[in-house]
Amino acid sequence: VCILLDRVKEFPLSVIAIMKAGGAYVPMDTEYPAERLQYILEDSEAKVLITNHDLLEEKQAQGMSLPEGMHVIFIDDVDFSEMAGPINLATPDGLAYMIYTSGSTGRPKGTMLHHAGLWNFIRGVIDMEQLTQEDRIAGHRSFAFDAHIEDMYPVLTLGGSFHIMPSAIRHDLHAIREFLYEHRITGGGYATAVATLLLNTFNDLPMRFITAGGEKLEGVHSEHIEIINVYGPTECTDDTSYYSIPPGTKLESIPIGKPSTNTYGFIVYVSRR
Repeated sequence: VCILLDRVKEFPLSVIAIMKAGGAYVPMDTEYPAERLQYILEDSEAKVLITNHDLLEEKQAQGMSLPEGMHVIFIDDVDFSEMAGPINLATPDGLAYMIYTSGSTGRPKGTMLHHAGLWNFIRGVIDMEQLTQEDRIAGHRSFAFDAHIEDMYPVLTLGGSFHIMPSAIRHDLHAIREFLYEHRITGGGYATAVATLLLNTFNDLPMRFITAGGEKLEGVHSEHIEIINVYGPTECTDDTSYYSIPPGTKLESIPIGKPSTNTYGFIVYVSRR
């Protein structure tokens, strides 16, 4: 199932319903050009698209067309007050979601991730971030980026809350700070550049921890926030290693840390004989 939605609560509602029904989802960023969206729709061989009327009309006006036979579910037509019975058809070896990479080596490729890896990752993040049901996590990162699973699933699994940051403020540091205070946010993840800007611009952020990933982390510290440097490729369910910087600690060189739960790290030397 492809999902083309703005940053709204219906996104997590949709993906959880899809996976519980035994399906898998493909998130698509609404800011992608029509050509990239078209490619994902066709290459994924998805049978269903979840979107809303206005967004689909906008993308079709930009040149995106639906593959033949694709069924469309308009989220604005769904009555969420009607609750179905409990269901869970997910299996450990079943496909959970597919993320399309940036395509830096050619056309974007879909990376398929399974429930076993996702559940292992969720358990690892809960331990890494010391999450509880009292935590309130901010969702800043794109839903089309694999790191959204780090922010969304672990805290919801525990019964905590996930607060989706609106697109309009995601590039405004002062608006982000206001969002963190307004929603009493305790933690969350950001691209390395954004995390660095937040930490170096404000010394009064209300969070207990912040995770940063995507690029080399350097030149940051906080007197009261734990900074977690995370590293890992999409193919390995987001993170494969992490390094925690305790509050008040300054490091000249920040490592990528130790392997995360149930993963291994290898240093390989290749001889050029």
